[in-house]
Amino acid sequence: MALLLDHCAARDGTHACMPRVCVCVCCISSMLFVQVLGLYRGMSSPIAAVGVINSMVFGVYGHFLRLQHSVMLWVGGWGL
Repeated sequence: MALLLDHCAARDGTHACMPRVCVCVCCISSMLFVQVLGLYRGMSSPIAAVGVINSMVFGVYGHFLRLQHSVMLWVGGWGL
């Protein structure tokens, strides 16, 4: 629902020649014009980028934890 309202706000801002109409009318006309999948247009690239960044961050974090654990075992325990 928030994405639909954001789309209506952006559409209202770009169509300066149109008089301001009710939010409900704008939402209904948006749903008829762009349909549901049109609201998510352009979202695949940010979602893929977040997936790549998260995999890198958690991969480095996991590697660091394994390295820290092996160093602590080599040094002789956690109570230094």
